[in-house]
Amino acid sequence: MKRTSLLLVASLLLALVYSRQARADGPVAIEAAARVGGASSPGWIANPYAFGFGARAGASIYGFYGGISGIYYLGGSAGGSGFHTLLVGLEAGYTFKLPFLRIRPQVGVGDGTFTQSASDGVLNPPVSTSVGNVYVEPGVVVLIPVGPIFVGGDANALVLPGFTLATPGATARSYVSFSGHAQIGVFF
Repeated sequence: MKRTSLLLVASLLLALVYSRQARADGPVAIEAAARVGGASSPGWIANPYAFGFGARAGASIYGFYGGISGIYYLGGSAGGSGFHTLLVGLEAGYTFKLPFLRIRPQVGVGDGTFTQSASDGVLNPPVSTSVGNVYVEPGVVVLIPVGPIFVGGDANALVLPGFTLATPGATARSYVSFSGHAQIGVFF
């Protein structure tokens, strides 16, 4: 998880450093944003998502968008267990520019690390178990540019195909949640 987080931070910094030559109104536009929001429970005992925060960065070339995204969900707890999730992945879509609005249907694909910490509440320290899984996140992003700054949001379906919980005897199945995030960022 540390390696994935470091790669995400390094990629975001590189995007910011090398973006100075791009123009938001030209054929190439580079953008970076902070995100906060949440996701619904996939139907487990406790929601592994709940509230989350993260960042994304990417570039549009003639409207075609490609980028990276990372979000950490604080999750919830139930029955002495706590859950949290880190999603890190790639995004692709197409940006439609309207006079005061940008709309981008897109899809994200990446790795989700789901961590469960359990404690018996007595003398034993918590035991932590992490499970990785591919996620697919189709959705739509709406951005309102105000000069080089933008505000906006996204709405997505968060799909975990063939996910297996870290419990004995669990079988693989697909889970679907819905996520939404507010964004604030900058065009370079």
